[in-house]
Amino acid sequence: MTLPSEATVRAILARPYSRILVPDPEGTFSARILEFDGAFSGGRTPEEAAANLEEAAYLWVEAELERGGDVPEPVAERDYSGRLNFRMPPTLHERAALRAEIEGVSLNQLLVTAVAGYLGADRPAARRRVADEPGDYRPGT
Repeated sequence: MTLPSEATVRAILARPYSRILVPDPEGTFSARILEFDGAFSGGRTPEEAAANLEEAAYLWVEAELERGGDVPEPVAERDYSGRLNFRMPPTLHERAALRAEIEGVSLNQLLVTAVAGYLGADRPAARRRVADEPGDYRPGT
């Protein structure tokens, strides 16, 4: 197989992928792209970690395209309908249904409230650990 063109890789990386920067206990920083499994880096400063991540992401996309793989869509560009079907153990379903009945709400509303609480939607924005919008991180800001 041939290597993808630099322009192709750069066009992919220009899309709004979710870059995550985490301070490490040792005083360094690690960085990764949420959508790219295995694309990560580190550095002594946030800027260095971000720059190293761009290089790692370039190599990740290049390798993925070279092997004929698919590069995932950025989370920010995915469409979500608000509808979700999932399975749970019958006993948990029963407990949730009973709790909803006791609280006088629908099972759907109970589960929406539970998920919102778990994800921090009920906390002030300053205390959230997840960016409000994927791709919010910008080095140096």
